[in-house]
Amino acid sequence: EAYSRSGSRKTVCVEVVQLFFFNDPATTEIYTLSLHDALPIWHRPPLSFVAMVAVLLLGCVPPAVAAPGFYARLDSFNYSEPVSLDAALNDWQGRFRGGESQWSSQWLEAGYRHDRWSLSALYRRDYWLDFSRDSAELYYRTRHRLPLQTGRRYAVDVKAYGFSARGVRAGWRQRPLPGLSLAWGLSLFNAGELLDGRLRGQATALADNDYAYDVSVDYAYDKDRLFERQAEAPDGLGLSLDLRAVYAPSARITLRVTAIDLLGVIRWRDAPYTQATAVSDRQGFDDSGYIIVKPAISGIEGYHARYMQRLEPRLHLAFESALSERLTASLQYRYQFGQGLFGLGARTPWREGSLGVVAWPGLSALGFELRRHGIELGITLDEVQRREVRTLWLSVGINTE
Repeated sequence: EAYSRSGSRKTVCVEVVQLFFFNDPATTEIYTLSLHDALPIWHRPPLSFVAMVAVLLLGCVPPAVAAPGFYARLDSFNYSEPVSLDAALNDWQGRFRGGESQWSSQWLEAGYRHDRWSLSALYRRDYWLDFSRDSAELYYRTRHRLPLQTGRRYAVDVKAYGFSARGVRAGWRQRPLPGLSLAWGLSLFNAGELLDGRLRGQATALADNDYAYDVSVDYAYDKDRLFERQAEAPDGLGLSLDLRAVYAPSARITLRVTAIDLLGVIRWRDAPYTQATAVSDRQGFDDSGYIIVKPAISGIEGYHARYMQRLEPRLHLAFESALSERLTASLQYRYQFGQGLFGLGARTPWREGSLGVVAWPGLSALGFELRRHGIELGITLDEVQRREVRTLWLSVGINTE
C-alpha cells in the first residue's frame, strides 16, 4: 500500500512471515542488524591501521605531523554483552554469555583551530540496543533451534536507539579561572538512519520446540526493520552541545571532564512510525521439528510530521594524581548508553611522550594509551582472540589538545 507523508495515521491489519527476532533470520534486523550496520568491519585484522600506528610509534614521521592549527579525532566505542562482537556481526554464531546491552558509537572529526576558535567537519553514528536478559536468551535459543524449558515465561523487552549524522562543529576555548580550561563545542548536522522505539510483551514456551507470544511495538524509523514496510526515509536536522574541561588546581592534581551530547536533539520531518500488537499463530514445524510462527499483526502505520529524538548524553571523568616524576595514577568513570563504568589507570613518560594503561574491571578489559609528537593513540580490549572480543574501543587524535 502507498502512504502519504502528511503525518496522518492509517489503521492496518496485516500478517507477516515472522515478527522481530523470533526465528526467521530475515526479520532479526532491529535486534542485530542495526549493530551490524554501526560497527566497523573487523572480520580481518585492520592491518593498514596497525601499520600506520607502527610508523608513528617508531618516530618515522617528524614531530610536526600536520600543518599548524590542523587537528583530527577518531573515537570508536563498541560493546556487545550477550555475545562477542564477531558473533554479533554473524547472526549470533558464537558462545552465549547472557546480557542486556549492545552499543556502538563512532565519532570522526577533522578541522582547523585558530587561537580560541575551531571549525571542523563531523561524522557520527550511534546505535544502542537495551534488552531484558530473557529477550537475549529467547532470541539465542530460537535462532539456533535450542530446546526451550516447557512452561517458562520470557519477559520480552527491547529498546532501540540510533542515528547517523554529517555536519559541522564549531568550538570555543576559554580560561575563566586560573588552572581551568573549558572547550565548548556546538554541532549542527543533517541526520539519517533514524531508529527510536521499543518492543515489549511476553512469550511462553509451550514445549521444547514450541512457543507463543503477545507483544506490542512502538517505534519510529527510516527503514522498517520489523515489518518491511515501504516508507520514505525522513529528513533530520540535529543540534548538540559538548564540553571538554581540564582543571589543574596544583602541579600534581588534574581533573578532566568530557561530556558529549550534554544537550542534544534531532528534529525529524515526516518520520515513519509503527504502533502495533502481535499475537503468535502456530503454522507448523520445520524439517528439524521446530515451530514455524506466523504472527497476526494489528495497529497503525503513519508519518510523524515532526518527531523529536533526544540524544543520549555520554560522560567521561578522569582524576589524575602525579605520585612521582615517573608515575601518574588516575581514577576514571564513564557513563554511556545507560552503563556506568569505573577504571583505574597509570601513566609514565616515554620517548618525549607518555605511555599509559587503564583497567576497566566491570568489563574485564584493559586499555593502552600513547601520546607522542602531538598524536594520541588508544585501544581497549577484553580479549586477545578476535572472535571472543566483546569490548573494542579505538581512539586516534592528532593535535587534539
